[in-house]
Order: sequence, then C-alpha cells, then structure tokens
Amino acid sequence: MVYIFKKIWFLIFLLLFSTYAYFAKMTSWAIYPFLYQYFRFAWFVVIIGIIAHFAGNAIPRKFNFESPFFAPHKWEKNGKIYQELFKIKSWKDSLMDMSKASANAQSKDVGTDLSSSHLYDLLQETCVAEVTHTVLVFAGLALLFLIELPWSILWTLAYILFNSLDIMIQRFNRPRLVSIYKRALRMEKAEAKK
Repeated sequence: MVYIFKKIWFLIFLLLFSTYAYFAKMTSWAIYPFLYQYFRFAWFVVIIGIIAHFAGNAIPRKFNFESPFFAPHKWEKNGKIYQELFKIKSWKDSLMDMSKASANAQSKDVGTDLSSSHLYDLLQETCVAEVTHTVLVFAGLALLFLIELPWSILWTLAYILFNSLDIMIQRFNRPRLVSIYKRALRMEKAEAKK
C-alpha cells in the first residue's frame, strides 16, 4: 500500500478531493466541472483496476510466449524499437509495478535466479500483463460514454496511453527474457548430460 501511495499520491489526493466535492455538491467552485469529471474517471479506474488485478491473478499461466500474439513483430526489432523511439529505459521503472504493490504477486525481477523455471514464470507474467493491459485499453473506451465531452476524450486517451505504456514494457522485456530463458534451458540440458 505504501508503494502505491508513493507512486500516485497526488492522484489519490485528487480522487479524495473530487469525491468530497461531488458528494458535498460544491457546484459553486470554479473547478467543480473538472472535479466532477475526474471523480467519474478516477472511480472507473479504481473499480476496473481492482477487477483487472483479480482477473489477472486468476488467469492460468499457460501462455505460448512464442505465439504470433506475443512474439516480437519484425518492426519491433526484438523490442529495440521501444528504446530507439520512446527511450523506454529512462521511464519504465517510474510506472507502477503491481508485483511490487501486491504481496501475492510474482516478482518481475530476474535477480540472481537464472533457472529456466524462474525465467519461464517471468515470461508468463509478461504475457498476463500484456493481455490484461490490452483488455484494459478496450475497456477504457467505455469512458467515452461515462464522461461528458470534451473530458471523455481527454480521459480516454490518457487511460489508453498509460495502459499502452505497460504493453510496450512487456514487449520490450519479453524478447530479452526469451533469449535468457533459451540459454538457461541449453545450459541445464548440457548439465544433465554430464
């Protein structure tokens, strides 16, 4: 919980402030129209985020990470395009990582455990994260109908952007993890033959 608060303390404060303004009907405030729309957006994000968290934990970890959906496309250059165009290494760690916020989540750090089973688990987690955030991108389109114009366009684009950034992180990390995983498998097979 402390991790979440450190990452998004301002958004939490704004959520509480907008909730107060909404229920206290502070319509005389000049910023009330913004707070009212933010209230609707933020509670949508909280509710859909909780649902996505539990759904993501319930997804069986049986993905084929080399399937066409998860494998890097030619234009992605094995994930390098995300560093070349978006400088992903400079900002990816500043986004919230739910594996650090939840006690029951699988850590996404390779650490010192380079066993094929650990790397396989990490690859599965990248697939779960990508699927979850892809679903959230489409769920975010509901904001177009839940919030009034022009705020609906702004909040929808922001929601889709932040979920797309998480998808990019998975697609950036996975090719390198696959390479390390295959190397670990080869080494373990070679050790087993000795």
